[in-house]
Amino acid sequence: MEILIYGCGAIGSVFGGMLARAGHKVLAVGWPPHMDAIRRRGLQISGIWGDHLVDTLRPVSILETGSFDAILISTKAYETEAAARAVAPFAGPRTIIVSLQNGLGNLEAIEHHAGAARAAGGRVIFGAAIRAPGVVEVTVYGGEVLLGSRRPEPRESIEELAAAMSQAGIPARFVDDIDAPIWGKVLYNAALNPLGALLEVPYGVLGEHAYTRALMEEILVEAYAVALACGICLPWGGPEAYIAHFWHDLLPPTADHRSSMLQDLENNRRTEIDALNGAIVRFGAERHVPVPVNTVIANLIRAAEAVRGISVPGASGIA
Repeated sequence: MEILIYGCGAIGSVFGGMLARAGHKVLAVGWPPHMDAIRRRGLQISGIWGDHLVDTLRPVSILETGSFDAILISTKAYETEAAARAVAPFAGPRTIIVSLQNGLGNLEAIEHHAGAARAAGGRVIFGAAIRAPGVVEVTVYGGEVLLGSRRPEPRESIEELAAAMSQAGIPARFVDDIDAPIWGKVLYNAALNPLGALLEVPYGVLGEHAYTRALMEEILVEAYAVALACGICLPWGGPEAYIAHFWHDLLPPTADHRSSMLQDLENNRRTEIDALNGAIVRFGAERHVPVPVNTVIANLIRAAEAVRGISVPGASGIA
């Protein structure tokens, strides 16, 4: 396949590198120092999926030309609008454009700029980190990648991409209803990312203390109620069942992970809070679902951004 990785950070590097290693033609667009290092020395992948040196990934800093079977967007959620606009001219009639991002609103942005028949969403629940330019580590694995669309047209192309990912060493499969997995990942992220960032600890530490366990459960109960109010058909039957799934199945395999939100604050970068707890607050307000804990958590992260001087365009400061 001809594949474009747009936003080749940690997660994008793993997808791009593993797919290129499997023989696909992969063009990666990303941060210039990272792209320069890959161009000179290849991409080094280490961690739980083995050690690999990939010298067939084609890195660029600016997208100028190309025709692709699949375009994988792995930018930050607040960059999705710009990313979707940038890649739309390079999408042919059968190209699928897939969000491999955190949060809510990404699939809608792709649908708006590239058309619903091309748009697909992905639930990614493995973790990765860039250790140095050109060097990425796969740190944790919480489940297979799930890919799907809201329209029937892209199904065959999405199934082909899922098979390519699995054959490349990234377990993946097609699902009929992608909204439920996306919301399931949002619940997971909303509970873990901001608290991990505020307390500067890995996910597992959050599960060791009664205070943080109670906070996470309150976040999840609120977020679950908002998802139901939005018409999302979550498969767990209620928040209590999801919380049991969260403690038993989701947190343990990712206990050592340090949230991307924590990494953003440490590097004085804007966080994705507006696509996570902030989005839960917005949707809750629109549907008259009270979300006081998510509101406080979102504003604490915004305060952490503000005291670090991190610029957030359009930020009001109050949810």
